[in-house]
Amino acid sequence: MYLEELPNMVSLSVTMIELPEMVELKLGTLPNFTSIYPDNGNPCAIQSLLNKKVVIPKLEKLDIFYMENLKQIWPSQMSTAEKNNVNMLRMINVYMCDSLINIFPNNPLPMLNNLEEFEVSNCGCSIEVIFNIDFENVSEMEGYISRLRSIRVEGLVMLKELWRIRGVNNSNILINGFQAVQSINISGCKRFESTFTPVTANFDLSALTDYIVEGVGLPNSTPMINVISEVDDDISNVTYLSYLLPTCHHLQRLRLCSDERVSGVLFDMDSQSSRQLATIQPPLLLPYLQSIDLYNLKETSHVWKCNWNKFLIPQHQPLQFPFQSLTDIFLHSCHKLEYLFSPLMAKYLSNLKIVSINDCYGIEEVISSRDDENTTSTSSYQDTTFFPHLETLQLASLPSLKSVDGQTQELEIMSCETMMEVFESESINHVDGGTCSVVGPTLASPPLRNVTIVVVPQLSNLTSVSISDCHCLPHLFPFATLESLKQLKQLMVSGCKAMQVIVKEENETSSKVVVFPRLETLELGHLPNLKGFFSGVNEFQWPSLNDLYINHCPQLMMFTYGQSTTPKLKYIHTSFGKYSLECDLNLHGTIRQTTIPTSFDFHSLVELSINNRDVKKIIPSHALQQLQKLEHINLVECHLVNEVFEVVASEKTNNGGFNASQTVVQIPNLTQVKLEMLKNVKYLWKSNKWMVLQFPNLTTVHIIRCEKLKHVFTCSMVGSLVQLQDLQISFCRNIEVIVKKEEEECDVMLPRLNSLKLVGLQSLKGFCLGKAAFSLPALDTLEINRCPSITYFTKGHVSTPELKVIHTNYMICCVKTNINSFIKTKQEEGCEF
Repeated sequence: MYLEELPNMVSLSVTMIELPEMVELKLGTLPNFTSIYPDNGNPCAIQSLLNKKVVIPKLEKLDIFYMENLKQIWPSQMSTAEKNNVNMLRMINVYMCDSLINIFPNNPLPMLNNLEEFEVSNCGCSIEVIFNIDFENVSEMEGYISRLRSIRVEGLVMLKELWRIRGVNNSNILINGFQAVQSINISGCKRFESTFTPVTANFDLSALTDYIVEGVGLPNSTPMINVISEVDDDISNVTYLSYLLPTCHHLQRLRLCSDERVSGVLFDMDSQSSRQLATIQPPLLLPYLQSIDLYNLKETSHVWKCNWNKFLIPQHQPLQFPFQSLTDIFLHSCHKLEYLFSPLMAKYLSNLKIVSINDCYGIEEVISSRDDENTTSTSSYQDTTFFPHLETLQLASLPSLKSVDGQTQELEIMSCETMMEVFESESINHVDGGTCSVVGPTLASPPLRNVTIVVVPQLSNLTSVSISDCHCLPHLFPFATLESLKQLKQLMVSGCKAMQVIVKEENETSSKVVVFPRLETLELGHLPNLKGFFSGVNEFQWPSLNDLYINHCPQLMMFTYGQSTTPKLKYIHTSFGKYSLECDLNLHGTIRQTTIPTSFDFHSLVELSINNRDVKKIIPSHALQQLQKLEHINLVECHLVNEVFEVVASEKTNNGGFNASQTVVQIPNLTQVKLEMLKNVKYLWKSNKWMVLQFPNLTTVHIIRCEKLKHVFTCSMVGSLVQLQDLQISFCRNIEVIVKKEEEECDVMLPRLNSLKLVGLQSLKGFCLGKAAFSLPALDTLEINRCPSITYFTKGHVSTPELKVIHTNYMICCVKTNINSFIKTKQEEGCEF
């Protein structure tokens, strides 16, 4: 049954009515009702929708929304028999009921036998508690077990707790009516203080697997510990979660977001309360917890605080530790944290797979022993292998991070601007004071406060490393670590202003051959001071390297100073394009990147690809004869370019590689040209009588939004385009013709051109306005769209035997005559292209 927007309704029925098969009831915008079920103790004070004469024995789902005057769903006092009458409910959803004060009656267990899901959201300012439990009426509790699995509460600004328990004076009494609850989600409840009170109650939430709290608590608020009189006065200074989490033995996922109640230590393993809890709770804390997600916890200084000398590790087999199932940790915007793990907690968390720390301004270390008191020696843990199963370590926007070390498969570090070292090297404990600055190649070191690296680099599982925007990092790997990188497949380093080498040469570097057996992809980008991958003379072997990207590394002269062999590597990708690799990786200095490649670089250029760069010349005249391998040209947003190929008179280029007899230059392997948003380009090249460029294998030309371009080809140019298949010109508002006429014209044939698209060319007058005859024997696709100035296709004869239709801006038209006649006919009919 669905009842909504009935402003005059005052009752469902005034006579006896039974609805034996109704299972769902939806109620919305019924302003005359203050209660859904009748209050037999005070019938005159409320206006209820249902009364004793309405029987709905099988009701399973109840939805209530936008009931602005609703104060209660059930009265606070109901008999056990009355509660049993509604115990078939499985799902309750309540939202946008601003006057609601009470949802369930006291001791609701008898009516929750079958309830599985409960959700209430954005319901006024009066609800302080969801479930009231009174053990003074213990008869209403005995023998009843709720099936409630999911609780979701959102936007109840006065809510203080979910369960309020009275009459419990002994924490040994197990409260087990709600042990089926698997998920609790609380958000936007600013006054929320505790999941249940008193917090020392032995409340069974053993099935709880998901606990999510977002945007709760007022600033400077404290958990409600001493509000209820039953709380023991002897237990004080409890940290947040110390009482809740031991009752949630099977908790798997914990998310705390913008929780103002959280301050100081989240999990204090050494606190007095933790030790006292061990006498009444299982000592193994959260053994099934898999994921912790902490976001915007402004006052949290520690996630864990656990001292090696105070906490005993069990010696019996099998070993069991707190948090032993934890695999994922996510931290974001927790600015008071200075580190994540102590060495002891790192030892406990042996099953970690993912650690992500983002935007935590105070983080200086991932693992630190700074808070271990009275530590006599670090020898007890310095040789321990931490995180043997770690797959991904992601560090981003950590401006105070100094160093990180560990055993992982994927390592990602971004925007850690003061970090000096990623993996421990022999110099870490000998850094002098100073500041980090990047002025040319000169580097200095920042002071490292309380730096303690306790993990020996064990990199045998590392498959991916990504480092970006770490401006004080002078190198990535010490030479001694290379032998461990047997599994490394991807290495990416970018935006590190101080980076001079990727691998640091150490004092005792041997002469042995270095092998990266699995490295497939290497990317180096925006490293202004990078001089090379390695400055020593060792030979490097890269048997699996397929992809090498080097972008904006202006100081890079030699990749390695010893020999580098790359049997699988065919190309080097740069910010200018793709180069073929004909010798070893060093290319004898040719990988240096300037504004455009040096003259030698053009010999190996395969793909020319430039995006949004301030270059004036793309291919200078002296390089034209060196483009024997060039296959693709792709230029986007190069606003200073006015011609793609620089062609000058031969008498002006006697010193540039041409003589007077050289009039034809072929670029034999060029197949594709794409020009987009070159706002100043006027020519693909300037034709002249001394030099002609030919493109015998060009198949595809796309030109988009080149506003100053007035033509694409001349008649002498187009004669060599015998392989051209696809020509698209769009949104070039000043282009007048595609093929510009010349004084000496000859007939033109484009034997393979099958697709011609002309779109958004406001000034286009025709494909060619000369009198040369055009033969297009393969053309079967022609589009002329939004070209209002076109008057002819050509002024000479045009042959298109395969063309059947033309796509225009108003329809697809059949072509029964030649193109010129078709255009003339449509213009006479008043049509505009």
